[in-house]
This record gives sequence, structure tokens and C-alpha cells, in this order.
Amino acid sequence: MENRIKITLDYPPVWLAAFLVFAYLTRGVVGPLAQTEAVLALSFGLIGIGIGVMCIAAFTMWRHKTTFIPHRYPQRLVTQGIFRYSRNPIYLGDAFTLVGFSLLYGSIIGLLSVPVFMVVIERRFIRKEEKKPQRSVCTRLRPLGKENAPLDVTSRHRGGVGCAIMLRNCSGSM
Repeated sequence: MENRIKITLDYPPVWLAAFLVFAYLTRGVVGPLAQTEAVLALSFGLIGIGIGVMCIAAFTMWRHKTTFIPHRYPQRLVTQGIFRYSRNPIYLGDAFTLVGFSLLYGSIIGLLSVPVFMVVIERRFIRKEEKKPQRSVCTRLRPLGKENAPLDVTSRHRGGVGCAIMLRNCSGSM
């Protein structure tokens, strides 16, 4: 399993930056949002929440010694901390940030682009990332054999049921 950074611009922060530029360029096209103190406070609050969620998630993954960089294979499946509430908190933080900046720019089109951003992220990254832990677990457990692996996995990991289900799915092609 290759764990080097791919030379590509296909990373979530690049997509977020593109959507942020789009929101900025389309401000006032449909009609500006009212820039009241409440809207400004909400926009800065959402930007802060988004960046905070991203940082907490990245720190949690770093603390568990696994990668938060797309296109790499994670070493562990993190289910603690912020990951108890969201499987993809970094992308959730991206969405909060995009909403916040769209409000700050006064871009109605920017707000309407948030679901499009989420679909792009889901199709380009989340679908692939959710297959990686299974492949990683299967690669490590296949030598144990079917009769021993579920017992070994359950005894070492909290939530061993999920690992046993993943192992059952290992019998297919990877």
C-alpha cells in the first residue's frame, strides 16, 4: 500500500478553495444578502466552528497515529473524540467554512453551492476513503485465517463486532 503523497491537485482543500473563490466571484449576482451584524457574527461563528472541527479532527487522527491526508491508507480506524459524532468531521468543517464565507461574502449562489460541494467531496473522496480501512484490515488479518481472526480482532479492539464484519467482507476481492 503506497503511503506517499500523490502529485495532484485533487485534494479537499483545493476543492474548498475553488468553491470559496466561486462564492466570492458570485457575490451580488443574484442579489446580496443583508450584511447585518447578526449575519456577520453568524458567518464568523460558522467559519470558526468549521476551522475548529477540522483542527480537532486532524489532531485526533494524529494522536491515533493515522493519516488525515486523502489518497493515503489509514493505519487505524478512529472512532473516538469528534469521530463519535461524524465519520467525516474534516469535510463537515469544510462545509461549515464554505457556508460561513458565503454568508460573509453575501453570496446566495455560494450558499446554494454548498450541497454541490458536499456531493463532490462525497464522490471524489469519502467513497474511496471508506473502503480503505476495510482493505487495510483485510490485508493484516487474511494470514490469520477465518477461524482465528474474529477472536483475535475482538480481543484486541473495542468494537470488535465491526472488525468481525469487516473480516467477513475480506473474503471478496480487494
